[in-house]
Amino acid sequence: MTKISKADMRRAMENSRQKLKGHTLSEILDRNFAVIEDIIGQRADWAIVSDALAALGITDSDGNAYAETTIRQNWYRVRQRRQNAIKRNADTLKANKTPRPDPQAQQESRPAEQKIFSKDHPQHSEDLSKPKSLFNQRKSILNNR
Repeated sequence: MTKISKADMRRAMENSRQKLKGHTLSEILDRNFAVIEDIIGQRADWAIVSDALAALGITDSDGNAYAETTIRQNWYRVRQRRQNAIKRNADTLKANKTPRPDPQAQQESRPAEQKIFSKDHPQHSEDLSKPKSLFNQRKSILNNR
């Protein structure tokens, strides 16, 4: 008895599924989007597209050519999905390219705050490097209230 690997069995089942299922019209339109778009241009004649697909062997499950409305609706759905994907990718790229703020630049952008707590400011003429004197000053203010 021959032992079959799980990967080989999975691959064989997927190939079999593809043969039985075939490719849906949407998948075919999506895979060949650039070529079809170039040929049909702005205004497509869906009857001609239907005949061309049937000539290539791309038919519905009964073996008949796809209806014009079916092809048109699938085409617009595929086109919309592709446009949405392009927009999502552009938004993602834009979000990734947004510069993150530099902490050093943030410190430099606060001159007013630095000025308030500088030693030259009249309200803070005492030595701020001595926290005990500052604490005592605050304590005396609170006690006098």
